Amino acid sequence: MRARGFTLIEMLVALALVALMSVAMIEAYRFGQRSLAQTTQVDGAVHDVAATQRLLRRVLEAAYPFELPANTPAREAPHGLVGAASGFSVSAPAPARAGGVGLYRYTLSLSAEGVLGMSWMTDRNGAPVKDATGEVPSEALLKGVESISIDYLELIERGNGEIEPFWHETWVDKSAPPALVRIRVKFPAGDRRSWPELIVAPRISTDANCVFDVVSQMCRIAA
Repeated sequence: MRARGFTLIEMLVALALVALMSVAMIEAYRFGQRSLAQTTQVDGAVHDVAATQRLLRRVLEAAYPFELPANTPAREAPHGLVGAASGFSVSAPAPARAGGVGLYRYTLSLSAEGVLGMSWMTDRNGAPVKDATGEVPSEALLKGVESISIDYLELIERGNGEIEPFWHETWVDKSAPPALVRIRVKFPAGDRRSWPELIVAPRISTDANCVFDVVSQMCRIAA
């Protein structure tokens, strides 16, 4: 019996089908690569936001409320937490990577280029001190930030056991830390990142060296 081979037309059709399948496989591979890249990028952005929130929560929860000596004129030196609507400066424990001993003075700020960053220096009773090099270490936490809004909650006693909450845009020359700190960060339109509203309650309310003055009803530090 004579064997029947492929005709030229059949071979051309087969080659065309193989070519179409190859193109489809290549496009599927490219689509998978693009999807993976986008997913990785989004995951990285989400991780950066989560890491920034963890850092801010750790620093603010451990904020140390320094009190100045009673004879300090008009509270000239910085102390405790000093806050504005776009940033703050606060004394808190040094990170573990620095030995976890002593306090740092942390400063959070947003640059004109949209970089949310934090700098820190060694803390000496609420005042930042540069190291021997004179440099101020800093780290960019988030890039491409459109705006930041920070509020500070004060609980005001109105008498008869009534307490009225009041949010401030600044926290300056206060004898105690705020009851809560609320941080909102906004990203530009089209940015896939989102910032869950961060609300932190400072845990330390009084300087360990506080001597309560019954007359002024405030802490004082021996001169």
